[in-house]
Amino acid sequence: MPRWKWRPVDAAYFFGYALANYLSLPFLLSSTRFVSSRGQRGVVVDFPDGLDTHCRRQAFHFDDTGLLVAHDYDADVISRFAVGRHFSAHYEAVDGMVFARSRHVLARLGAWTTPLPVLHAELRGFTVTVTVTVAARPSE
Repeated sequence: MPRWKWRPVDAAYFFGYALANYLSLPFLLSSTRFVSSRGQRGVVVDFPDGLDTHCRRQAFHFDDTGLLVAHDYDADVISRFAVGRHFSAHYEAVDGMVFARSRHVLARLGAWTTPLPVLHAELRGFTVTVTVTVAARPSE
Protein backbone atom coordinates (compact mmCIF):
# COMPACT_ATOMS: atom_id res chain seq x y z
CA MET A 1 0.00 0.00 0.00
CA PRO A 2 1.54 3.36 -0.99
CA ARG A 3 2.12 5.94 1.72
CA TRP A 4 0.75 9.39 1.09
CA LYS A 5 2.52 12.29 2.74
CA TRP A 6 1.46 15.90 2.75
CA ARG A 7 3.87 18.48 1.47
CA PRO A 8 3.90 21.98 2.97
CA VAL A 9 1.90 23.26 -0.01
CA ASP A 10 -0.84 20.66 0.72
CA ALA A 11 -1.12 21.84 4.32
CA ALA A 12 -1.14 25.49 3.21
CA TYR A 13 -4.00 24.76 0.79
CA PHE A 14 -6.06 22.85 3.38
CA PHE A 15 -5.58 25.25 6.29
CA GLY A 16 -5.84 28.29 4.00
CA TYR A 17 -9.26 27.47 2.56
CA ALA A 18 -10.46 26.12 5.93
CA LEU A 19 -9.59 29.32 7.78
CA ALA A 20 -11.05 31.50 5.02
CA ASN A 21 -14.28 29.47 5.13
CA TYR A 22 -14.53 29.55 8.94
CA LEU A 23 -14.02 33.31 9.13
CA SER A 24 -16.48 34.08 6.32
CA LEU A 25 -19.09 31.45 7.20
CA PRO A 26 -22.12 33.76 7.51
CA PHE A 27 -21.46 35.04 3.99
CA LEU A 28 -20.67 31.57 2.58
CA LEU A 29 -23.93 30.14 3.89
CA SER A 30 -25.84 32.64 1.77
CA SER A 31 -24.42 30.96 -1.37
CA THR A 32 -25.40 27.41 -0.37
CA ARG A 33 -28.41 25.29 -1.20
CA PHE A 34 -30.56 24.30 1.78
CA VAL A 35 -30.95 20.52 2.04
CA SER A 36 -32.67 19.88 5.37
CA SER A 37 -32.92 20.97 8.98
CA ARG A 38 -31.51 19.21 12.02
CA GLY A 39 -33.75 20.12 14.89
CA GLN A 40 -34.55 23.75 15.58
CA ARG A 41 -31.01 25.08 15.29
CA GLY A 42 -29.28 22.85 12.75
CA VAL A 43 -29.08 22.96 8.99
CA VAL A 44 -27.62 20.77 6.23
CA VAL A 45 -26.45 22.61 3.13
CA ASP A 46 -24.74 21.92 -0.19
CA PHE A 47 -21.93 24.27 -1.17
CA PRO A 48 -21.66 25.27 -4.83
CA ASP A 49 -19.31 23.46 -7.19
CA GLY A 50 -15.93 25.12 -7.52
CA LEU A 51 -15.76 26.38 -3.93
CA ASP A 52 -12.69 25.10 -2.08
CA THR A 53 -14.14 23.60 1.08
CA HIS A 54 -13.98 20.34 3.04
CA CYS A 55 -16.85 18.71 1.14
CA ARG A 56 -19.96 19.68 -0.78
CA ARG A 57 -22.56 18.69 1.87
CA GLN A 58 -22.03 19.95 5.44
CA ALA A 59 -24.13 20.33 8.59
CA PHE A 60 -24.05 23.29 10.97
CA HIS A 61 -25.45 23.50 14.51
CA PHE A 62 -26.09 26.85 16.22
CA ASP A 63 -26.88 27.88 19.80
CA ASP A 64 -29.85 30.00 20.92
CA THR A 65 -27.99 33.21 20.05
CA GLY A 66 -27.08 32.10 16.52
CA LEU A 67 -23.42 31.29 17.18
CA LEU A 68 -21.97 28.19 15.55
CA VAL A 69 -21.29 25.43 18.09
CA ALA A 70 -20.71 22.36 15.87
CA HIS A 71 -19.96 21.69 12.23
CA ASP A 72 -20.05 18.23 10.62
CA TYR A 73 -18.06 17.50 7.47
CA ASP A 74 -15.88 15.02 5.63
CA ALA A 75 -12.39 16.34 4.86
CA ASP A 76 -12.39 14.94 1.32
CA VAL A 77 -8.96 16.34 0.48
CA ILE A 78 -7.45 14.20 3.28
CA SER A 79 -9.39 10.93 2.91
CA ARG A 80 -12.90 9.55 2.63
CA PHE A 81 -12.33 8.36 6.20
CA ALA A 82 -11.52 11.87 7.51
CA VAL A 83 -14.96 12.51 9.02
CA GLY A 84 -15.22 14.99 11.87
CA ARG A 85 -17.29 17.22 14.07
CA HIS A 86 -15.74 20.65 14.55
CA PHE A 87 -16.66 22.39 17.82
CA SER A 88 -16.39 26.18 18.20
CA ALA A 89 -16.45 27.80 21.66
CA HIS A 90 -15.30 30.72 23.81
CA TYR A 91 -16.61 33.41 21.51
CA GLU A 92 -15.23 36.91 21.92
CA ALA A 93 -15.83 40.22 20.19
CA VAL A 94 -12.61 41.56 18.67
CA ASP A 95 -12.77 45.01 17.14
CA GLY A 96 -16.52 44.63 16.59
CA MET A 97 -16.39 41.13 15.05
CA VAL A 98 -17.19 37.92 16.95
CA PHE A 99 -14.72 35.02 16.78
CA ALA A 100 -14.57 31.57 18.34
CA ARG A 101 -11.36 31.55 20.36
CA SER A 102 -11.38 27.77 20.78
CA ARG A 103 -11.84 25.19 18.04
CA HIS A 104 -11.45 21.46 18.23
CA VAL A 105 -12.29 18.60 15.91
CA LEU A 106 -13.26 15.10 17.03
CA ALA A 107 -13.45 12.11 14.69
CA ARG A 108 -16.93 10.83 13.78
CA LEU A 109 -18.21 7.37 12.96
CA GLY A 110 -21.43 8.00 11.07
CA ALA A 111 -23.56 10.26 13.26
CA TRP A 112 -21.64 9.29 16.42
CA THR A 113 -18.91 11.67 17.61
CA THR A 114 -15.96 9.79 19.10
CA PRO A 115 -13.77 11.13 21.92
CA LEU A 116 -10.74 10.98 19.58
CA PRO A 117 -9.24 14.46 19.06
CA VAL A 118 -8.07 15.33 15.57
CA LEU A 119 -7.25 19.03 15.98
CA HIS A 120 -7.29 21.67 18.70
CA ALA A 121 -6.68 25.36 18.00
CA GLU A 122 -6.78 28.47 20.19
CA LEU A 123 -6.85 32.01 18.84
CA ARG A 124 -5.06 34.48 21.10
CA GLY A 125 -4.07 38.11 21.02
CA PHE A 126 -5.12 39.36 17.63
CA THR A 127 -6.81 42.43 16.20
CA VAL A 128 -8.92 42.96 13.12
CA THR A 129 -8.10 45.70 10.65
CA VAL A 130 -10.55 46.49 7.87
CA THR A 131 -9.29 48.45 4.89
CA VAL A 132 -11.68 49.67 2.23
CA THR A 133 -10.29 50.68 -1.14
CA VAL A 134 -12.48 52.57 -3.55
CA ALA A 135 -11.40 52.39 -7.18
CA ALA A 136 -11.47 55.66 -9.06
CA ARG A 137 -14.04 55.85 -11.85
CA PRO A 138 -12.52 56.13 -15.28
CA SER A 139 -13.04 59.56 -16.78
CA GLU A 140 -15.63 59.72 -19.53
